[in-house]
Amino acid sequence: MVHKRFETFPEAFVTNLQPPMLNTLHSGYLNAEASTQTNKFYAAKFSPFWNEIIKSLLEEDYINNREMELLLIPSNSGSLNSVQWPLFLLSSKIFLAIDLAVESRDTQYELWDRIMRDEYMCYAVVECYCNVEKILKSLLENEGRLWVERLFRDVNESILDQSVLVNFQINKLPLLLSRITALTGLLGHEETPHLARGALKAMQDLYDVVTHDILSPNLRENYDTWGILKKTKIEGHLFSQMEWPKDPEIKE
Repeated sequence: MVHKRFETFPEAFVTNLQPPMLNTLHSGYLNAEASTQTNKFYAAKFSPFWNEIIKSLLEEDYINNREMELLLIPSNSGSLNSVQWPLFLLSSKIFLAIDLAVESRDTQYELWDRIMRDEYMCYAVVECYCNVEKILKSLLENEGRLWVERLFRDVNESILDQSVLVNFQINKLPLLLSRITALTGLLGHEETPHLARGALKAMQDLYDVVTHDILSPNLRENYDTWGILKKTKIEGHLFSQMEWPKDPEIKE
């Protein structure tokens, strides 16, 4: 029941429990904004209230630290164009979405329609995609960042053109997820020389999987013949300049 109704909690909180003046001040804003931004506003107002309840449960030993992490709501105050929900609602959804994609014989439209039937799966996919892009852009500089920007531009254009299944081999998504998880697992800790070397290797492994397993042959050829990328790869410093993420929104 909580899983099914949790999405309605933030709006109910703002509508019924916030001071009337606050609701009045924001009513025009809420009516004018798109649905996603409205829901994000509700979640940002609700999250401190909910998180205090969860922290009090930890203090009273009703839950442990791991359970608290699953129950806390992100602040929803950042630039991500999606509502961020507690991990207990989303934790298995990425794996389920990948299974759907790998096993699917549908068109891109039909596949996305199946994902959207589960609202939290849809939230999880959008948040994961946006966060991976944000993390990689914050991590890399120069030619490495250019590679990330071009990659996500190609993905976004393929989404609009309904050509994702043509340009990318989605049956290899589990392999891609394993490489992303390996990288982000290191970035979640404070930077040390040892972890920095590990992150560099993880980034190179991610690049190899994207290039050789995810990109279709036609799209891969565009990258193989891209002068600035080809030159940097030959010189061996494509990812030589990496900046450990410091943005609180990324760490959250």
